[in-house]
Amino acid sequence: MAPRKACDICYVKRIRCDGQKPRCSHCVLYNTECTFQAASRKSRPAKKGSTEDTAALQRRVQQLEATLKQAQDKADKLESQLAQEKEDNHADITEHEVSLTGDISREMGLELPSQADVLSATDKYLKTLNCILPLFNSRKLLQCVNKWYEQPHERNISTWAAINVVLALAHRQISANEAFPTNNTVHFLNNAQSALNDIMLGEPKLLSVQILLGMVVLLQATSDLKPASALIAITLRIAHGLGLHAQSYSDGLSLMDALERNRVFWIAYILDRDLAMRTRLPPIQSQADISIEWPLETPVDEAGIVHTADGTSSFNFFLSRVQLAHIQGEVYETMLSMSPTTPDVRLENVARIHRMLDEWQARIPAEFSASSILQSQNSNLCRVFGVLYSSHLACRSCVCKVNAMEAHWIPELQEFGRKAAEGVIASPRVPEGWQKLVHETREFINLFVAIQNKDPAFIWMTACTYISGAVCLTANNLFNPLHTQNYLFSIHQFTIILILNFYAFKMASPPFPTLTSFTKTWHKEPYPFISPTRPELSAAGKNIVITGGGTGIGQATGIAFAQAGAKSVAIVGRRLDRLEVSAKGIQAVNPSTQVLFETGDVAKGTSITTTFNNIVENVGKIDILVANAGMLPADGSVSDYDESKLQECIQTNFMGAFNSLQAFLPLAAPEAQVFYIGSGISHWALFKEVPGVFAYAAAKSAALKMVDFFAHENPHIHVVGIQPGIIATGINPNPEIGWDTVELPARFMVWLASNEARFLKGKFVWANWDAQELLDRADEIKSSLLLRVTLKGVDM
Repeated sequence: MAPRKACDICYVKRIRCDGQKPRCSHCVLYNTECTFQAASRKSRPAKKGSTEDTAALQRRVQQLEATLKQAQDKADKLESQLAQEKEDNHADITEHEVSLTGDISREMGLELPSQADVLSATDKYLKTLNCILPLFNSRKLLQCVNKWYEQPHERNISTWAAINVVLALAHRQISANEAFPTNNTVHFLNNAQSALNDIMLGEPKLLSVQILLGMVVLLQATSDLKPASALIAITLRIAHGLGLHAQSYSDGLSLMDALERNRVFWIAYILDRDLAMRTRLPPIQSQADISIEWPLETPVDEAGIVHTADGTSSFNFFLSRVQLAHIQGEVYETMLSMSPTTPDVRLENVARIHRMLDEWQARIPAEFSASSILQSQNSNLCRVFGVLYSSHLACRSCVCKVNAMEAHWIPELQEFGRKAAEGVIASPRVPEGWQKLVHETREFINLFVAIQNKDPAFIWMTACTYISGAVCLTANNLFNPLHTQNYLFSIHQFTIILILNFYAFKMASPPFPTLTSFTKTWHKEPYPFISPTRPELSAAGKNIVITGGGTGIGQATGIAFAQAGAKSVAIVGRRLDRLEVSAKGIQAVNPSTQVLFETGDVAKGTSITTTFNNIVENVGKIDILVANAGMLPADGSVSDYDESKLQECIQTNFMGAFNSLQAFLPLAAPEAQVFYIGSGISHWALFKEVPGVFAYAAAKSAALKMVDFFAHENPHIHVVGIQPGIIATGINPNPEIGWDTVELPARFMVWLASNEARFLKGKFVWANWDAQELLDRADEIKSSLLLRVTLKGVDM
């Protein structure tokens, strides 16, 4: 046996001996002699395997292989069934059902129609939409398509996504008899969406921006603008990384390459400003950060230029649309932002924007006015100019504050009509620029009515302006009953039906007939009083942590607090891919907010504790915890409900809240706040509209009572329970009633976090209730058992 290197004391204590003479370091430390006399431990001989053990092991391997074969057969059978169901369900998708979803897979491979079909559709797109919004360089796009088919070994996911976007855009321009027999806009958009993670998280390049902008073009022509708004924010951040907004990044490039970069940026600028006007949210792109020139007046390739049928007149549509987008930004800043201004400054701004709109209109040749376009009977021109003039008229209506959605406008008209009916003569109060607004409205409505094929995309882009215009002309007839141009007489019935349908859709009310609202006003979407940009709602200096932050309410809440200027927003969830996308969307709205994402499972105490500790190590103590993580279990009755499903529901919805509160408490900042996302189902009566939800109701009821105890035990923490509304999120994908927008509870929580809402400590509130009405009853609510869960009929 070789001599031992460790001395006796190091050997016995199993520590490394440094072999120093005359005594090693540890012998000096323990004040002992450095000797080498202790007997060494004997090595344990290796155990010899018996023949019986080997045979048993072989039999076990054979059993496992047989079990694996059975499982593989079942998996193959299930995959086949799912593929068939997917094929069957695809036939039910309609052309206008376009949405943004992250769950589309590429299990069928990067498939595309034939080369001839794709080239035909691409040619259609290049000759229609790309002519006025030059998103792609025609030569490069055709080369890209041909290379896909001719050099299959060089295929990549970005090229596949780009071709799918082009096919989706082309499909909007193709007549029914030219369309692909089995695929439509939805199919191609879903294909492109399945590549979102690769595009957004991959190496930034111009093609990535073009793909995302193509998707925004499709998504902004839908009833729900949230996906388009989120995507344009991410797109602009990628564009900034590529320097598309800065002239210095294009220096040294060829003329055509520089033109392509500039055009891609200006299309992003158009979409950003247009979405800001339509959603009444701040635009992402700052005007002061742009150093590139306007699009060329006479580009060498004539991209963005439209011509009359006889070729005698032309008009730079693209340049005009960019200039209108600039005005849209000015309108938002002046009329819709929360920036405080004096009445005199506001009047000056109104006059200035009226002049800008007049000058923009004056630059359009007479051959391309609304009336001339109507006479040309060119369906393509009618459509694109219909959208253009709709955007212009929306600006004018907003400046005049006579939009159909203005809170004061409709009541004033009703009051004027009532007095007129009673014989009271009163002079109507009309804003500056009223007559010009009336004239432009007549021109637009004539054009709108004449367009024969109003597909859903066109309707969603223009219907609000049309309705506002119809109200405007109705008001003008009311103000001038003897006017010879009683314009609305011929379309009176159509207008009234459309307006009534519109208000039936927009006017919010509780989802169930037996449910009453605590406030007179019931909201289904955000409103100015809870806007995160209100200075009174600033979250500056606050660290926000949101469980379930990868999608739905959690993601929207992160965006809202970023808009409110939070110091940091940390989102927690189980799915890393969702968290990464959500974090990008949050960061895009406010680069100054530090955004973190951490994987963690609220159902496991050690997991969520570790996650919260990691966050605090990065940003400091937690100021606001939004306990949002939850799941909606399968419906069923108590008598035959599956026990494992009930345990899963309780583990996530009850234990998840319990674990989150325990992990949060030692990490809470002074005056910290907790917003528990509960559910009204935990205390409302049994409604026939929501049968079989006892498991969810029971778990939420238990969690709400636990949160009450937590608030009582920790009076230094501001705790509020919230019913977020009935929202189409990941856990509630197909509600049949009461759809509220996901931004409503998100922005409501920003208001709850402000000093204005301090009186709601320890209460349970609904995000649908009007915040200002709640504030008016602050003293009453604070000093009573209002908005607490108690037993009706028993004085508590």
